[in-house]
Amino acid sequence: MSGKITSTNQKSRTIPTNQSGSPNTSTFQSKPRLLGLLEDYLDKELKLLSKDRPPTRTARLQAYREVFEHLIGEFNSFKPILSSVKQEYDSYISHLEEQAEQLDPLKLKMQLLIEENEKKLLSIQNVEKEEILDLQNENTQLRSTINNLR
Repeated sequence: MSGKITSTNQKSRTIPTNQSGSPNTSTFQSKPRLLGLLEDYLDKELKLLSKDRPPTRTARLQAYREVFEHLIGEFNSFKPILSSVKQEYDSYISHLEEQAEQLDPLKLKMQLLIEENEKKLLSIQNVEKEEILDLQNENTQLRSTINNLR
């Protein structure tokens, strides 16, 4: 629903209203102070992190974690549920970090295998080139011998 307000110059404009028909004042209010402070803090932290080079995901995550922890501390009514959500996300992030650590040795082993196989392939190609040259030389000699026999 929307309601109409007539201003002093008699122009009518529509303002948003909530379901009960009362003016929806949230569209006219500025950001809550805490939201502005948290956004400013996060912006500053991310800019500091990216000052010299792009920040790592871990560093960025830490900045967001600090903002979320402060938010949890500010809203005591929501603290239990927000803490549970944070704990679940932190637990899953730890799980992913453990999996990534387990992959590091496998990545190294795979890189070594790739290098070994590339060396073997080059070696095989070199042997084949030599064999091809030998066969070409033999072919040339045989043609010469055939031509001499004619």
